[in-house]
Amino acid sequence: MTEDCIFCKIVKGEVKSEKVYENDNFFSVFDVNPAIKGHALVISKKHFETILELPSGLCSEFIDSIKNTALELMKKFNAEGFNLHANNGKVAGQIIPHFHIHIFPRKKDDGFKPCA
Repeated sequence: MTEDCIFCKIVKGEVKSEKVYENDNFFSVFDVNPAIKGHALVISKKHFETILELPSGLCSEFIDSIKNTALELMKKFNAEGFNLHANNGKVAGQIIPHFHIHIFPRKKDDGFKPCA
């Protein structure tokens, strides 16, 4: 854990968040500045800066976390699909240096324009 990392503070319970899903190594929360209704983040509990630091043994659990979060969001927001987005490294637009992925639940004609 890193002391000044907002996601590490959420893991430690120092910062409140609305959880969507949680397992042993990952959790998902609603984004505090959502780009679209239901915008959530899947975050590793252990501090890894990018996906390149994520141990191979956790990759399957990470995918399961994405799937379970997406299912919860689709049910809660009556979504028909979803987008995934991740920035890895500062040059790629990563603002918080703690590995996470964005999930955007989607509906037809919702007007949301994700990055291509």
